[in-house]
Amino acid sequence: MSLRDLTIFVIVFGAVPFVLRRPYVGVLVFTCLGYLSPHHFTWGSAYYFPFSAIIAGVTIASFFFSKEPKW
Repeated sequence: MSLRDLTIFVIVFGAVPFVLRRPYVGVLVFTCLGYLSPHHFTWGSAYYFPFSAIIAGVTIASFFFSKEPKW
């Protein structure tokens, strides 16, 4: 595992607690992963890891369990 792979893993999984607290952060992280594709700048295990799917699942779960008003 290269330093690039480790950096992407730390950034994405470091954002998960913030996504659990506020669902809109998950939308922002998902958008950044979609547009920027930082995992495609790596050549190790992060290249094929489903970061977007994990962030999307956490965002959806956070949306349903959050106490923010849903309108």
